[in-house]
Amino acid sequence: MGGARSAILRADVWLFVTLVVACATRAFQLSQPARVYFDEFYAQDACVYLGLTPAVCGQAVELTWMHPPLGKWFISTGIAIFGFEPIGWRLAACAAGILLVAVVYLLCHRLTRSRLAAVVAAGLVALDPLAISMSRIAMLDIFTATAGAAAILFLVIDGQGLRGQPALTSGLMRPWRLAAGITAGVAVATKWSGLLILVVAVVLALAYDRAANQESRGAHRMRSRATSIAWTGMLLVVVPSLVYVLSYIGRLGGDLVALPWAEGAWVRELAARQAEMLAFHLGLDAAHSSASPAWSWFLGQRPVVLFHEPVTGGAVREIVALVNPVIWLPALGASVAAAVTVIRTRSGVIPELVIGLTVFGTYLPWLLLSSDRSQVFAYYALPTLPFLAVGLGWAISRLPAPAGRALAGALAAVALAAVAVAVFILWLPFIYGWPMHPDAVRARALFTDCGRSSGDSGVQSNPSSPPAGWCLR
Repeated sequence: MGGARSAILRADVWLFVTLVVACATRAFQLSQPARVYFDEFYAQDACVYLGLTPAVCGQAVELTWMHPPLGKWFISTGIAIFGFEPIGWRLAACAAGILLVAVVYLLCHRLTRSRLAAVVAAGLVALDPLAISMSRIAMLDIFTATAGAAAILFLVIDGQGLRGQPALTSGLMRPWRLAAGITAGVAVATKWSGLLILVVAVVLALAYDRAANQESRGAHRMRSRATSIAWTGMLLVVVPSLVYVLSYIGRLGGDLVALPWAEGAWVRELAARQAEMLAFHLGLDAAHSSASPAWSWFLGQRPVVLFHEPVTGGAVREIVALVNPVIWLPALGASVAAAVTVIRTRSGVIPELVIGLTVFGTYLPWLLLSSDRSQVFAYYALPTLPFLAVGLGWAISRLPAPAGRALAGALAAVALAAVAVAVFILWLPFIYGWPMHPDAVRARALFTDCGRSSGDSGVQSNPSSPPAGWCLR
């Protein structure tokens, strides 16, 4: 008993350490810049949600109606506490970014049973420049990423609880799968890109149920499959849909008790809004200087400049959403290895299946979507990054040579940590918007082949077509 308690305590200590790092990297100078920047008009909409005056919010009506309301409701919680101030409208994103680190730790530990792997995965997310930047701005993506990772964690806990059971447990007795449905609904109700994680969740849930009923035969197997499909539909389709619909309460006019097809009915208003949102996204063709195709995201071809401000002496302040190829390319390779393992072994639900489904289920669709959509940005990969980190943790836990696995894993972890810390330090000015001379900006950029003059800082003040080549902008 004492040994088990000691092990739990050590695990809690490592989780606490990673959360301290996450808090420090995300909360430091959170109120800077001291004004709205990039897409922080979500903060102004959150201000409107609270019923504050146009003089305070800077607008009288919601501008980002093309996205679901829940993420803006989250942002409004910080404004309700601290007022319409930078720390107020960024607080919820900061909290979600810290929570994401905890979710990654727990998910990786659940899949690998390795504390070292969990620390590596969570630590990489805690120090990742993209995850930090998107946790310090009042945008929606961090909420989708955190809710999506939580949904997968809850599904894994639920699925692992089915081991050794020849028949399905009633859906009413599976609170973790219900929690997965709720959090997947939160992801979708924050941003439509959450649909990718919802599809992955459905596939993973069915795979867990199928593995739990492999020993069933004949009519009993058919009954088990029907039960699985029915409860999966209820908990991972109906429940997320309810979360999505409920997020619109208070944001649409109309009569809640009227027949859905009646003029002025709330349900009819909801359906009309969804049609308008779909038309907006399908018709979006405006170019943007920071847009990049999905195939280039993990290569760092074109990070997104979130903030640019000239300061005295010719220096500039910039905040940039940067993907770290030095870490995420090996993580992508580890995820490919996990997927190959699944295909080669044709095993049931194993950690490799979870990693492969989550990484490629949330990333590969963007390869198609980015070919038909003009404004696609590298930070759209944020919901994939937690699972990439888990994949890298899994790879460390599966290093060969059992006799030396602990040493090999420790050395690999130290190397990854050193790289992550070095890149974090190198890109500190980009993360926190510290003043730099344009030469220092270029020195920290992975690529500078934009065809610009040597005296040009490289920032385009107005959205336009992406420049040719590989560069920071």
